[in-house]
Amino acid sequence: MLYGLQGVWYREDPYALDEDFGLPKDVLREVCKKVLLVAINAKSEKQAIRALTNDLTLPESIDRPSRLVKNVFEALRLVAF
Repeated sequence: MLYGLQGVWYREDPYALDEDFGLPKDVLREVCKKVLLVAINAKSEKQAIRALTNDLTLPESIDRPSRLVKNVFEALRLVAF
């Protein structure tokens, strides 16, 4: 929707990343969707990362959820802009 508001026709999946971050593809896609939604509405990156770290349900194999969230956040920023 945001691409449309900017007049950009985006043909790729905006939630797809090349890196898997140690997550199954379907879980990563859901994490990306949540990261973008929260990032759009947060007042700061720090606030977004804190909220996501507390809210996301991640596999137990992820030992540093805040690091994962920050890495996904940064990867999406690179793809989106």
